[in-house]
Amino acid sequence: MIRELDKQLTVIKKEIKENVLHISCERKSEITECPYCGVRSVKIHSKYKREITDLPIAQYKVKLIIELKKYSCENSECGHKRFAERLPFAGERSKRTYRLDEYIREIGMRNSSVAAEKIIRKTHADISWKTILRLIKKS
Repeated sequence: MIRELDKQLTVIKKEIKENVLHISCERKSEITECPYCGVRSVKIHSKYKREITDLPIAQYKVKLIIELKKYSCENSECGHKRFAERLPFAGERSKRTYRLDEYIREIGMRNSSVAAEKIIRKTHADISWKTILRLIKKS
């Protein structure tokens, strides 16, 4: 499942807490491009963890805890000194994967936002009816 999202992800640890499967991962990339100027960088500035909700596995909701790197841009003319790794399966600041967002939109289009919230909270993710409406409007 993790390899479908990103071939560079490696699972470090899996743990079930309160009906949620927490999957700790890291990316194995050593070189990445600055998203602002396109220059490749190998200078790792720091690391941080990002939590992203994904589609469920069996009866468990899924939280991906991904250790990502912040790089220093090696282009002295770039206006950004640092940048974070980008994930191909989630937006820059998103708390959910693209595929979970798509599922939420589908449920939201077929139900009222309040009914969709109940369905999604029970099986997939903790989400509000307002977020469901925002996702529908965005599409």
